[in-house]
Amino acid sequence: MFEQLRNALGIGLAAVLVAAFAGCSKKQSAPGDAKGVIQSGSAAQKIYKIAVVPKGASHPFWKAVHSGVKRASEEFGCKAKWTPPVDEANFTEQVNIVNNFATESVDGMILAPLNADSLLTPVQAFGKSGKPVVIFDSGLNGVQGEDFVSFVGTDNKAAGAAGGEALAKAIGNNSKVVLLRYMENSASTEGREAGFLEAAASAGLEVISSDQYAGSTVAAAKERATNMLDTIIRAGGIFASNQSASLGVYETLMDAMKAGKIKKGQIKFVAFDAHPTLVEALLAGDVSAIVLQSPENMGYKAVLTMLQQLKGETVPAMVDTGAFVATADNLAEPALREALLAYDDKIGVILKAAGK
Repeated sequence: MFEQLRNALGIGLAAVLVAAFAGCSKKQSAPGDAKGVIQSGSAAQKIYKIAVVPKGASHPFWKAVHSGVKRASEEFGCKAKWTPPVDEANFTEQVNIVNNFATESVDGMILAPLNADSLLTPVQAFGKSGKPVVIFDSGLNGVQGEDFVSFVGTDNKAAGAAGGEALAKAIGNNSKVVLLRYMENSASTEGREAGFLEAAASAGLEVISSDQYAGSTVAAAKERATNMLDTIIRAGGIFASNQSASLGVYETLMDAMKAGKIKKGQIKFVAFDAHPTLVEALLAGDVSAIVLQSPENMGYKAVLTMLQQLKGETVPAMVDTGAFVATADNLAEPALREALLAYDDKIGVILKAAGK
């Protein structure tokens, strides 16, 4: 599945508007997949203004997405208004942001919905003016081609399945496993969770818990995992479906190890999305694998897709931005390493110090 994933997924994202426009003045040729996008400096150029509404801003994942958005806006000469909600647990705040953009002077919107159902009506209202919407990272329960023009992001079900296969490969004789979910109605993580459960069943793993939700923060995830510790200790492995949930699980396992409740390596752990702490844990053997997305590429491709739509070009229904499974043994693979390093500058320092 790991090789299939690499081949299929890209071996090649009234509220206060909290971000300013990020514009551009670079004069350079677009990459091959950006053919047709007008470059900065053209006398006939229209400088498009694009609203970008991610799920949040605090997690390193979203910082990497933002980096890709800025790279595209600088390369193609547009203005991207990055406006994240303050609280990822509060989809109402994101609804208000989208509603506010419906009355602002923007040419289109790129949105990562916090809730696949609740954001549909505001997206439809935004689109009534004829302005396009590109959905990224997490799906919307709308109609592609009517409510939004394209989805840009990871094939989350395949990525979750790869996580399940990684856990099956790492696990020992104890085939009991735990799934810690993220939040209800988060389409991206629901896809990963479904993929994980299918892969776990195919591998003969026994899922002893799959109905617990971590919440939107590391602290909430740690609290949930700590409350589940008796169940987790019965298992031979655990999978968490996003970055904050993964960090919460990791902290819980480390606390349990320090308290003598579990031994090192007793419970295999597959995380989702990289973080410096998780990479250090991977190198130390406390994390078996990390499923990686390409967040910087996701931000870049979302802007590119919107610009192509605004220019009247045909855009695909889905733009797959890639995913990988990182283990301590494959960190030198070029495409995987590029995706890993994009999460946080500290990761490169960690790998260099470890001789990786």
